[in-house]
Amino acid sequence: MLPEQFQQYTPAIMAGLVVLGLLFCFFGYRIFRVLLVFAGAIIGAGGAIAAANHLWPQMIPAAIIAGIVGGLVGGMLMIVAYYVGVFLAGASFAASIATVLTGATSQNPQLVAIIPAAIVGGILALVLQKLIIILATSFMGSLITVIGASHLIWGPNPFGDLSKIGTSIPPNATPQDLSRVGEEIGKTLSGSPHVGVAIVWWLVLGAAGAFIQHFWTAKKKHHEHPQPQP
Repeated sequence: MLPEQFQQYTPAIMAGLVVLGLLFCFFGYRIFRVLLVFAGAIIGAGGAIAAANHLWPQMIPAAIIAGIVGGLVGGMLMIVAYYVGVFLAGASFAASIATVLTGATSQNPQLVAIIPAAIVGGILALVLQKLIIILATSFMGSLITVIGASHLIWGPNPFGDLSKIGTSIPPNATPQDLSRVGEEIGKTLSGSPHVGVAIVWWLVLGAAGAFIQHFWTAKKKHHEHPQPQP
């Protein structure tokens, strides 16, 4: 959720997310280092703006300056910490999958499942860099695209019902709790076509991005050299 004074810019920000997500999705491996800088800048700027908004409420200049400084610092850190960026890409990919599967929310984050998944994903990204980077950028890019497009098409909270289900999962969930949550998710998906459509588009777009990256955009270009004439 953006600070209140920035709400008027939400449509432009969401349109930017769609463009950024498509770049991640279809050209993620080719421009991965550039994407790391952008990701670091976005994370740094977002954290700095949140901190400035908390310390100096309603002071837009302070939030803008903090965002610029935080973005520069975050981008520079990603430049000097490439392998940290690779680890974070794999960790984010694995954590996003765990979040979807467990129905985690900010009120009930399900850290017992998400943290181990993120660690394993980060380690696999370091071992299998190209494959994991392609999968991470394609599916994270498709997720970013779907989030932005969903906001533009259906409004700011098209998945509210699904989020409420996630908050109902107790920290020490039993099989009976998970079964109940599964039934509620099924009812929500059948009663809210937005959720089902968004998930389908996330998976389809992510699979398409991984396919295109693997066979086209992530391949090295081989330049043929003419043979010298005898």
